[in-house]
Amino acid sequence: MEQAIAVEIPRGIPATDGRWIRKAIIRRINGHDEQSVLEMPQDIPYYQRVLFLLERIVRFHGLGGINTGEALKEISIGDRVALLLHTRRMIFGENMPCSITCGNCDKKMSVELKVSDLLHKQLPDQKDTYELEVGGHLMKIKPINAFNQDDALAENVVTPNSVEQKLARSCITDSIPELPSILSKDVIDGLGSKLEEIDPLSDIILEVSCPECGHVFQALFPAEEFIFTEFTRRCTLLEREIHWLAFNYCWSEKEILGMPVKRRKKYIELINATLSGEGM
Repeated sequence: MEQAIAVEIPRGIPATDGRWIRKAIIRRINGHDEQSVLEMPQDIPYYQRVLFLLERIVRFHGLGGINTGEALKEISIGDRVALLLHTRRMIFGENMPCSITCGNCDKKMSVELKVSDLLHKQLPDQKDTYELEVGGHLMKIKPINAFNQDDALAENVVTPNSVEQKLARSCITDSIPELPSILSKDVIDGLGSKLEEIDPLSDIILEVSCPECGHVFQALFPAEEFIFTEFTRRCTLLEREIHWLAFNYCWSEKEILGMPVKRRKKYIELINATLSGEGM
């Protein structure tokens, strides 16, 4: 079983020579990674938890003097989600079952997403900035990244409105005429629509039809929160799996923690099959 995969992120990091650095290597997650995730504070935002995990397992080609942590903060939210989707597929596979509540009848429905469908979202040409005209302003904008998110949460008093305003302002590199101190709803909405276009994985919108009442609606899929929660639930089995493998194979904790998750799971399946008589 290969220990790492090579992937391309949709947008990438602009290099000084005009190239876009898009190639990344993702190492398979092992027990040491799971242990580190379980020890993380639970009160930090999901994007920071995702960055922590990705910094352990991702490496980029051709970064020069930029370290991986800085590169991960510099890439767009959509690129970060793409890396997480590739990572998720390595652990759990292609299919991603989730549930969505209908906004009309309030019934929950099961939806099965495919990682490949999400990764194949169309992306416009790679540019440092994109033009947007809205609310009487001609602006140049860029996708939001983790540096922008950190800045938006760095205020002493953080409210949803202050974060929205600061994030919106952070993606604007130039405006004619100059922007007011408070951005209007038209400008905020226009920026949101343009960001969905230039960085589609940053906000994944699903088209859903309710099987109960037939209501057709759009639902936001919070990819980072969903995948990281799914992964954390998987991590909670770690101690039990270490015990089971050590008991049956007499392997050390260090040996077990060093195994990729899929390989560890396979050995556990073999033990359980043997004990139930299926593997005989």
